[in-house]
Amino acid sequence: MNAAYDNIGRSIAAYERSNEVSPYNSRYDTYVKSGHGLTSEELQGLELFNGKAKCVQCHSGKDFTDFTYDNLGVPKNPMNPFYSEPAFNSLGASWVDQGLGGYLKGAGYDASVYEPALGMFKVPTLRNVGKQSGVNFPKAYGHNGYFKSLEEVVHFYNTRDTMPWPAPEYAATVNQTQVGDLGLTPAEEKSIVAFLKTLSDEKIATKLTMNVNTLTLKLPKPFELSGLLTGAPANGLLVNVMVKKPGKAYYSYSSARGTYNATGTGASWWYRYTPKLKGTYTFYVTFAGDATYSPATSLPSIVKVTVK
Repeated sequence: MNAAYDNIGRSIAAYERSNEVSPYNSRYDTYVKSGHGLTSEELQGLELFNGKAKCVQCHSGKDFTDFTYDNLGVPKNPMNPFYSEPAFNSLGASWVDQGLGGYLKGAGYDASVYEPALGMFKVPTLRNVGKQSGVNFPKAYGHNGYFKSLEEVVHFYNTRDTMPWPAPEYAATVNQTQVGDLGLTPAEEKSIVAFLKTLSDEKIATKLTMNVNTLTLKLPKPFELSGLLTGAPANGLLVNVMVKKPGKAYYSYSSARGTYNATGTGASWWYRYTPKLKGTYTFYVTFAGDATYSPATSLPSIVKVTVK
């Protein structure tokens, strides 16, 4: 049984390391590779992150975490539904999440081991920290979801010891040196938040070249049709994509996007599509618009995509 659970954990970890979950293709990653791509405000946020704000002291490395545990003094969340579940929580609203120390205590470790870790929680990655399901869908931060925005989190770290915030959920082990009175201005807080939002990865589309004509994928993943036309003219060539959705008897028209070689020796094109329904989509691709390029009128391709 333990071996089965271990294998499940390894499988999940392997998937989380995959490009689908962790593509490392955020705007920040582009900046690291090229030195370009961030605004002046975001660059100021990066400088503060690595300096005055002390963020990098815990959120370091490629994954923006040092994988340690800490207690930053986050207040209790009065909206925590666990307080109202007497079948599982006999203490009600007086219950305190003891974090790593609580786990170690329950596992039978000596007090000298678990007491220093009471109230401590894993330093999370900041990768994709700014992503959320929708503009009007709140995202919770902190071990108990007390904060509802990055702005709140940064402001708390900056002013915990200088403004009347609620008491920490567990006070004895609160970090008193790295957060609480950072001396950041409102503009500097804003810059840090702007930088944090550059850590969001872009969705990876599944690419189909024209020698592949079938694909099966699951919602809501986008995919991309693409191709390279050797010898295509630099100007005047159109790539047309007709889309027939599941259950429809007709095609809808769209033009693909392309980049054409300035010397007239070739053309590449792509067409990105995000399916919203399950079923089979049919894409009819044709090339037109330049009579001197003979394959333009004789090179149709049908691509079928099944969405489950």
